[in-house]
Amino acid sequence: MNKILVFLLLGFGVKAQSIYHKAFGDPKAEPILFLHGGPGGSAIDFEVSTAKALSEKGYYVVLYDRRGEGRSDTDDAKYTLEQTFSDIDSLCGAYGIKSVNLIGHSFGGMLAIKYAVARPEKVKRIVLAAAPIDLQASLRAVHQRVAVKGDSAAKAQLAFVLKQDSASIYYSSGTFMLAMQNGVYTSPTLSEEGKARHAAFYSDPSVKSYMEKQAATKYKTMYQPSLGFVNNEKYTLMKLYQDFPKLQKIPVFGIYGKDDGLFDEAQLSKIATYSSGGFVLLNNCSHTLYLDAQEEFIELLTAWLR
Repeated sequence: MNKILVFLLLGFGVKAQSIYHKAFGDPKAEPILFLHGGPGGSAIDFEVSTAKALSEKGYYVVLYDRRGEGRSDTDDAKYTLEQTFSDIDSLCGAYGIKSVNLIGHSFGGMLAIKYAVARPEKVKRIVLAAAPIDLQASLRAVHQRVAVKGDSAAKAQLAFVLKQDSASIYYSSGTFMLAMQNGVYTSPTLSEEGKARHAAFYSDPSVKSYMEKQAATKYKTMYQPSLGFVNNEKYTLMKLYQDFPKLQKIPVFGIYGKDDGLFDEAQLSKIATYSSGGFVLLNNCSHTLYLDAQEEFIELLTAWLR
């Protein structure tokens, strides 16, 4: 049974702001909270493609767009870890969840680790899905790929990015743009099922409407969060492997795509070391695991979270 709520959170005494969220499945089932990527991302891809199918395996799947990101277009977003954690607390409280399994995709995985360190009593397990634990290493992996496989225009753009301060928004955003333009997020051996799932996602009416709204608002909920988290939390400089010893007894699982150009062997090896519950590299799969290899993704989650 699907449950859709758009509830109002009071933001630090300021006027009430709406945060988009949605739940799938039986509220009495094992709870999962999906944390989307970004900053400046949305849970819409997971919602449209995977959330319902995962809930049908016996889970209560909750997702949301972070304050000021995606479909949560608010004017009080501070883009800080503490505000993000407070919103997660409020979300879980609204759904009656005392302790939750976190699936963190990309930047969402970084947040999952930080949240578990801050609120260990509220986290059962963490699944890192294509989540960096050293973002500077991921940025360098993109640079290396573009240096080897990029055309002359891409290499010229790379040269410009490399002149920027590595802590700046120009360095990180420029690198992510290079990644998108040079197939870093795309598997060259994507299955026919994966291709069909990507096509279905982009043709979905809600996705088309979302992208039209993004364009109409000049991509406000994409750009502002990126700048905010860089300025306020220096998130691109985080070295999350320093946080794993603080997770106490919370199991961590890692699921990554072999074709994901954000990761070199050194970072994947380190992630595998810290994935206390299990670690898997999926074939024919890149960054959006739940679109590229949905059946394998759900099968692993079901095995890990039971």
